[in-house]
Amino acid sequence: MKNNVLIIISLTFFALNGQELKLGLPVGHTAGVNKAFFSPDDKYVLTIALDKNAKVWDSETGKYLFSLKENNNYRDAIYSPNGNKIATLSGYTLPKPRRYTTKIWDAKTGKLICNLEANYEFSMPYTQQGYISNPFNPDGTRIVSFIKNDSIIKILDTSTGEMIHRLVGHKNSIKSAFYNTDGSKIITTTELMAKIWDANSGKLLHDLMGHTESINSALFSLDGKKIITTSKKSMKIWNAETGELIKSISMNYDIPGYPLFSPEEELLITISDNDVKLKTRFINLKTGEYKPDFKRCTKSLNFSPNGKKIIATYRNKDVAHIIDAKSGKLLDSLKINKRYFYYDYAEFSPNGKKIVTVSAQTAKIWNAESGKLICNLENHARFISDIALSPNEKYVAVAQGSSSIRILDFQSGKLIHTLENQHYVRSIKFNNDNNKLLSVSNKIVKIWNVKTGQLSKTLNEPDFRFKCASFSPDGNKIVTGSYHKSVKIWDTNSGDLLKSTPRLPDTSLDEMQETEIIAASFNPEGNKVITTSRKATTIRDAKTMALLDSLYMPNSWIQDIKFIPNGEEIGILIGKYVKIWNPKTNEVSQIFKEDTTNIGSSSFSTGGKKIVSWFREGTIQIWNAETGKLLFNKNGHSDMVRAVSLGTNDTKLISGSRNGSLIFWDIRSGNQLIKSYFFGNNKWVHIHPTGLFDASPEAMELMYWTKGLEVIEFSQLKNKYYTPGLWKKVMNDEYLGNADIKKDGVELYPEVVVGEIENNMLPIYLTKREGGYGDVNIYLNGKEIIQDARPKNFDETLNKQTIYFDITNYENQTINGENTYEVKVKNKKGDVTSRGAKAKAIRTKKTKTPSFHALLIGVSDYVGDDIDLKYPVIDIDAMENALQLTTKNLFKETHIIKLATNIDQRPRKEIIKEAVEKIAKKSKAEDVFMVYMSGHGINWSDNNNISDFYFLTEDARFTNKEAYNDEALRKSTTISTNEWVELIKKIPANKIVMVIDACGSGQAVENLVTKRDIDSDQIKAIDRMKDRTGMFVISGSAANQVSYEASKYGQGLLTYTLLKGMSGVALKENSKVDVSTLFNYAKDEVPRLAEDIGGIQEPLVLFPKSGSFDIGILNSDDQGKIVINEPKQVYVRSNLLNTYELEDNLELSVLLDKELNSLSTKDYEVIWVDANKYSNGCKITGTYKQEETQITLSYKTKCKGKELRYKVSAKTREELIKKIMRNL
Repeated sequence: MKNNVLIIISLTFFALNGQELKLGLPVGHTAGVNKAFFSPDDKYVLTIALDKNAKVWDSETGKYLFSLKENNNYRDAIYSPNGNKIATLSGYTLPKPRRYTTKIWDAKTGKLICNLEANYEFSMPYTQQGYISNPFNPDGTRIVSFIKNDSIIKILDTSTGEMIHRLVGHKNSIKSAFYNTDGSKIITTTELMAKIWDANSGKLLHDLMGHTESINSALFSLDGKKIITTSKKSMKIWNAETGELIKSISMNYDIPGYPLFSPEEELLITISDNDVKLKTRFINLKTGEYKPDFKRCTKSLNFSPNGKKIIATYRNKDVAHIIDAKSGKLLDSLKINKRYFYYDYAEFSPNGKKIVTVSAQTAKIWNAESGKLICNLENHARFISDIALSPNEKYVAVAQGSSSIRILDFQSGKLIHTLENQHYVRSIKFNNDNNKLLSVSNKIVKIWNVKTGQLSKTLNEPDFRFKCASFSPDGNKIVTGSYHKSVKIWDTNSGDLLKSTPRLPDTSLDEMQETEIIAASFNPEGNKVITTSRKATTIRDAKTMALLDSLYMPNSWIQDIKFIPNGEEIGILIGKYVKIWNPKTNEVSQIFKEDTTNIGSSSFSTGGKKIVSWFREGTIQIWNAETGKLLFNKNGHSDMVRAVSLGTNDTKLISGSRNGSLIFWDIRSGNQLIKSYFFGNNKWVHIHPTGLFDASPEAMELMYWTKGLEVIEFSQLKNKYYTPGLWKKVMNDEYLGNADIKKDGVELYPEVVVGEIENNMLPIYLTKREGGYGDVNIYLNGKEIIQDARPKNFDETLNKQTIYFDITNYENQTINGENTYEVKVKNKKGDVTSRGAKAKAIRTKKTKTPSFHALLIGVSDYVGDDIDLKYPVIDIDAMENALQLTTKNLFKETHIIKLATNIDQRPRKEIIKEAVEKIAKKSKAEDVFMVYMSGHGINWSDNNNISDFYFLTEDARFTNKEAYNDEALRKSTTISTNEWVELIKKIPANKIVMVIDACGSGQAVENLVTKRDIDSDQIKAIDRMKDRTGMFVISGSAANQVSYEASKYGQGLLTYTLLKGMSGVALKENSKVDVSTLFNYAKDEVPRLAEDIGGIQEPLVLFPKSGSFDIGILNSDDQGKIVINEPKQVYVRSNLLNTYELEDNLELSVLLDKELNSLSTKDYEVIWVDANKYSNGCKITGTYKQEETQITLSYKTKCKGKELRYKVSAKTREELIKKIMRNL
C-alpha cells in the first residue's frame, strides 16, 4: 500500500510557482453548456458553453478553478494526452466563409500559450477521452491541424504555433486528422481517401483507397495496429503498419457519425445523428456480426474504460442511462436537467469511477458505481438585468435573476430590502424624490415604497406587454411603452390609466412605429412625453397624448433618447453615433461617430451630458455627448455586461453582468472600487481589487481559494483578507492596510495522501512543495485532536516523508459506526493548509444514550470595582433553569457546572480549567457540550498584529485592552479563543455549542443611538475557533458596558432572546430546541429589540459544516416555566443642581443614580442606564436650596413626554433620596 501511494504522489506532483492566488467563487456558465471532458488524470473537468467560456473544474468538489475566455462561441476543446495542454476551437460557420480560431492553453494555469494560424482547426473524435485518436501527439508538444475546405495539413508546435511539417498529398477538402496513441503516425481523410503519415518526418506512408462513398471518419484502434474507416453504408478495417485492407463490412443503414470502439475492440457503436431517426448498432469486429439494436434513440454514447458499461443520453429526455455493454441491461438512471435546445452529452472518467453529464446550463459529476450525484458544476449567481442608482445616491437597486430586486444602502452596502417581483424584471427606475421604485416586467409594472419595501401599486392591462417606463419629474405620473407600440400615462398614486395612444397590431407596418417602444420619458417640465422605437422618435403632449412632432430614421437602430441640458433639443443614441434633433427647426446634426461594432447597448446619463456604452466582451466606455471625447474605458467583468447606471453627478458608475457580478467604479480615477456578487438569500460577497473581501457566513460556505489547479480551503487565508465592513470602508476612503493578493502570493503546503488504517496506525505520506513542511493537523469527525503530528525525528530536508500516527489514544472520542480521520498539512509559514486527506475507521461500540454537559460562566463582580456588571449572574441562573427544563426530555443525564461571582464556585481561570477537565472525564463522543459565558470581553493584538478575543475572568481589573499588553496579566485573568480550542480538544463530545454574551471595551457613550459594528478582530478570532473545534457559536455584540446593560428586560439582550426562543417562540416542530433554529432567531430578534440601543448590533452566528442538532425538548407541561421578563422602565442620568451655585455641590445626582442603579438587579420594575438619552426613557431634573438644617428640592420626572413635578425637603442627603424614590 505504501509503495502504491508514493507512486501516486510522484505522478500527481507538479510545480506551482508563479501561479496566481485567487478567491474562488461559485460562478459557472451563464448560457447552455455544450460539452464536458475529463482530464486524463480524472482530477479535472473542462466544460465549454455558449457564453464564450471554457471552464476548468475540480472533479472531486465541483469547485470552479479558472476560465479560458474567448470572444467567439466555443465549438470544441480537448486535452493533450498528458493533460498539460488544452486546445480550443471557436468561431462561426455563418456567415460564410468559415471563421475559426484554434488556441493552445496551459491546462494548469489557464494562460494562453499561442494562437494557431487563422482558420486552422483540429479534429475531435466522438469520445473526448482520447482513447482512440487525438489531434495532439502524446506529450502535447505538437498538434495536427488543417483548413477545413482546403487540402492543407500542418503539424504545428503547440508552444509557438510554428509549422514543423506540412503534409502534402491530398487534393480535396480535409475532413479529419489524428495521431495514433504512441504519436508515431497520423491518419487523415478527404472525400474518398484516407492517408497514413509518418508523424516524425511528415512523409506519406500509405493511401487507403476503396471507399466508393464519402468517408465519414478514420480512427486508430486503441493498440494502434488497426484503422477503421467508415462511409455512408460501409466500414473498412485496415492494417495500420502496411495499409492493407483486413476486412470490409457492408451496412444496410447510414453511418454518418464517428464510430466507437470498446476497449476490448470487440464492439463498435455507430450513432445516426439526425432528427428523424436515431439508431445505435453493436457490431462484433472479429466476426462482423450484428448484436441486437439498442432500442432507445440515443443522443450520445460512450464506453467505460474497461468496456463493461455504456453511458447514454437521449434527445428530449431528462435522464442518462448506465447500461451493461454486453447484455444491454439498464444498470442505473441519472437525472439531468433537460432543455430541448441544449446539447446533451455524457462520458466516463479515464479511471471509470466518475461520469460527467451535460444538459442545459449545468454539468454534473456522478459516482459511476452507485449512480449518486457527486457535485454540480453550476452558476450560483443570478444574472443582472438592470441597475438603478437613486438621484440622491443613497440607494442602489439591482434587478437580478428571474424575479428579485435588491435595494442596497450605497454607503454601507447593506441589504435594505429584497423585493420579490414574481416576474422577469426588465428595467427599474427611482423617482426624483428617492422614495419610489418602478419595476417593469413583461405584463406588469410595479411601484414600490423604497423605505418599507412594500408594493404600493401595480399597473397592468389584459394582454398588454410592457417594454419601458419612467416617472414624471414630480413623480405623480408614469409613462410606459409597450411591445404593442402604444404609449400610456398612469397616475402614480392611484394606479389609474390616464391617457393612451391606440394599440397597433403586432404585425403593423406603420413606418413610424414598426418596432416596439424601447424608451419613454417626460421632458424636464413634465408637459411633454418623448418616445422612441428602433427607427422613429415622437414627441407628444403629456395631457392629451396628441402628437406634436416626429422624426423617422429608417436605416437606424435607436438605443436611447434624452432631452439634452438646454431642454429644447433631443439627443438620439444610435449605437455608433449620436444625433441631435431640434424639433422646432427639424434639423438633425451628428455629434460624433465611433467604431463600436461589438456594442451591447448604450444610454445617456441622467443629465444627458454623457453617454455610457457597454460591450459584449465586458468593456464599458463613457463619452462626452457634446464633443465625442472618450472619458472612461474599462473592462472588469468576465462575462457580457447587461446593465449600467451612472450617478447623478456623473462621478459614480455601477455595472452588472450576465454572471451576476456588480462593479462600482470611480469615474474620475478610473478605478474599480468594489465588486459584489449575490448568490441568493443571505449569500453575498464584496471584493476589493487588492483581494480583500467581506462576505456573509452563508456565502463563505461557497467560497475557497485557488492557485492554478490547487484548491485551498477558504478558512486558511480568510483571516488575511477578510475585512468586515469592507464596502463602507471603501466608500469612506479608509485605509485598508497593505494586503494585496496579487503581490502577496502563497507558497503551497506539501501534498498529502493517507493510507488505510491498520493496527490502529494511520499512515500519512507527504511530498514537499515550494512552501516546505509545516504542522500536520489531525481531525476526528470534524474536531481537531492534535495540532502537529510530526515526530521529533522529522527531517524537513527530505522531499518525501511518511508519518505513522497512532489513533489508540483517541478511541474515547470515536462514535459507534463510521469515524473519519482527516489530515491537513500546513506550509512552513503556517499561512495555508491543504485540503483534508481522509481515512475511514469503523468502530463497533455499545450504543449509549447521549448526555448533556454545560459549563455556565457569569462574571458580575470583578476585582476591579469600576467594571462590575449587573446581569451575568442573573443570566446564568435563568439559562440554567431553561436548560434543566429542556435537556431532561432529550438526554439520559444533564450535568451543569455553574461558575459565578455570587456563589462559592468562582469564575477564575484555574477553576474554569478544572471544570473542563471534570467534564472531559465524564463525557463521551455521543454527548453534547455547551459553554455559556457572560461578562466582559476584549480584542487584543500582538506585535505581529495577530489578534484574539479574550474573555475576562473574575480577577480582571481593567477593560481597556492596552492594560493587557502585560503578558502576565493577560495570562492570569483572561481566556482566549486559542485557549478554548485546546480546552475543548479534551472534551470527547462531538457536538459542541458556545454562547458568548460579552460586552466590548468601548467607553461609555452619551447617546446610545450611536451605532457601532462588531469589532472585525473579534469576528475573525471567534471564526478561527469555530473552524478548529467544529462547534456552533453565537456571540453577542454589545459595543460597551453601557449598551450591554441598557436592556429594559433586566437581562443581557442576547440571553433574554435565547430564553424567549427556548420558551416556545423558536422551537423546531413546536417542541425541539434546535441549535440552528434558535441561533438564527436570536440573530434576527436582537437587533429588533435593541432599536433603542445603538451600541448593540446583530449577533455573530457561526455554523460548522456539520448539520444542526437538538439540545433539548420543551414538553407542554413545562411551557411557561421558562420565565421571560417583562420590559422595565428605563431611567437615565439625573441632573440636580444647586440653585445658587449652578452645580451639584452636594452630589445629589450621583447619589440618586447610584440608588436607581441598585434597583436594576433587584425585583423592581426599574432599570438605570449610564447615559444622557434613551428612547422613551425617564429623566429626573431639578434644583435645590441648601439651608442650615434642611435641603429643599424642586424636581420633575419626565417619562415618554409626560412630566410630573414634585417638591421635597429633608435634613440629610440620604433622607432626600429616599423621598425621591418613594415618588417613583
